[in-house]
Order: sequence, then structure tokens, then C-alpha cells
Amino acid sequence: MPQWEYCSMSTRAGEISIFCSSAEGAREEKVKRQGYDINVYAQALARLGLEGWEMISEIEGWLTFKRPTPSA
Repeated sequence: MPQWEYCSMSTRAGEISIFCSSAEGAREEKVKRQGYDINVYAQALARLGLEGWEMISEIEGWLTFKRPTPSA
């Protein structure tokens, strides 16, 4: 049975917040931005994609991603 890691990204309050959790622990990253900068948003999404994250939902400004655990 597959096991998953999860990551969420919020675009509220003038910054992009990324929170990822796995069996090894959690990480949080905040990217400050001035207004809505599509390039900063696109770069954050592209980086998550390159790290193997797949978006599974969007609810009220929160994007949720998953990827298989490294041992899976």
C-alpha cells in the first residue's frame, strides 16, 4: 500500500507559505512578495513539481500536494 508525504501552499496575507510534512519531520517556508507577482507564484509551484509534489486539491487559497514517501 502506498505511503504519502503531504505539502500545503497558501497565497494569503501578502506572502506564499509552504508547509510540508513527512516521517522525517516538517518544514515551513515563507516567501514574501509585493502584491500579486505571478512569477514568484509560478516559481514556487514549479519548484514543488520538480521535487515530485502533485497537487491534489485547492480550498480557499490553500493548495494541497502529495508525493510517495522515498521508501515507497
